[in-house]
Amino acid sequence: MSKSSFAGAVIFGFEFQVDAAICLFIRSIENIDQIKVEGKFQDIELLMKDGSKTFCQVKSIYNPSSVRSLSKFREAAYSLAETPIGLNDSYLYCSNQLDSFISGSSCFSVDSILEYSFVNLEEGMQKIVEKYFSKKKSKKWDKFKIIKIPYNISSNAETKKAHIINEIKKFLIAVREDESRASLLIKDWHGYFENSAEGIEEEFVLKKERIIWMIIASLLSQSLSKVIINDETLRYDVEKRYDNLISFKICNFEISNKIIGLYIEQLPEKKWKSFDSFTDFNLRDLTNFIFQDETIGEIELITVYAITSAILSCRTRIERIKAGAKL
Repeated sequence: MSKSSFAGAVIFGFEFQVDAAICLFIRSIENIDQIKVEGKFQDIELLMKDGSKTFCQVKSIYNPSSVRSLSKFREAAYSLAETPIGLNDSYLYCSNQLDSFISGSSCFSVDSILEYSFVNLEEGMQKIVEKYFSKKKSKKWDKFKIIKIPYNISSNAETKKAHIINEIKKFLIAVREDESRASLLIKDWHGYFENSAEGIEEEFVLKKERIIWMIIASLLSQSLSKVIINDETLRYDVEKRYDNLISFKICNFEISNKIIGLYIEQLPEKKWKSFDSFTDFNLRDLTNFIFQDETIGEIELITVYAITSAILSCRTRIERIKAGAKL
């Protein structure tokens, strides 16, 4: 392999690892709590709400029809065998390979995402797994699973990531959101997941609520366009403050829950004529929710009105998305 081909394969491999993490996250959306790319033991580590963990070894194949597929499988089995796990934990080998080694069937070459457990592997593959686990004096090879995620060389990101984008579409459709947003969402998630791979500290573990909030942030960004601010300079400053808040400070559901909860609590008695009248009445509390101890000026006050209105106008959609993600 030439230097340029090797470099291309390395880049391709890391891209696949990040996108595979996104795929595993969205497919586990109801039960997952947090996820880490480049974890302590494996390429991807998933922590579920019940406390169980999945340790995933990722092996991409630059040319999916390559005969090196079996060597990749061996490498993954060896690495996973070295990973200590608890009673309810599991091992996962993730690849984009097309060849079949599942019970002698050709179904593994089908162009779709497929998952198989240890018992589904053909006998020769089972023996490879048992061999490496036995060397580590472990009999936990029954915890070994495989997932195949089609992912091919292409300059077109949507073509390369088509199957992962489809998984995101399924979630968006389930929560009655526009499925066409899936392509933009995977782009945002990819950058966020990629950044998590750069650190080993706890802060680099991605929590489900923060990942799902990125869907909400997109909704809130669209809502700002409805706010009328005639002064162009002031509008620019408010937009900058607003975007910064929903991306980096109001980046989970705590504040939106407070605002929606307060609105619903007061609605029977106050019967608000508008979201602005609700904000007028609760301005001090809402300002404290959003800005806490920060200095408050004209830009911040306008931003309080804008964010409160955006959250309340999207509250039904926010609750649907939360319910779909089991938050």
